Amino acid sequence: MRSLGDRLQGVLREEERHPRGRNPYAHVAGCVKERFGCSYGELPDERVGELRLYLQELEREEGGRGAVPGAGPGVVPGAGASPKDGERGRES
Repeated sequence: MRSLGDRLQGVLREEERHPRGRNPYAHVAGCVKERFGCSYGELPDERVGELRLYLQELEREEGGRGAVPGAGPGVVPGAGASPKDGERGRES
């Protein structure tokens, strides 16, 4: 999730509610909570694959909306890595 937040830096649409800019990390966390009904830390391990696919989908959707010079839409290398797996020291 952190790496997706990094890649969405400066990409999210401007909104009046966020005069100093949007926080991509909070955006990703909020989207995950809305989609799964819990924070990603509370998500059961059995749903990690589903989370991974959702984060890739979210990156395609949000990454295609912004205007970042040199940044193309689609999945960036490393986007398939699960933050839950990496934080626990497991590999897929």
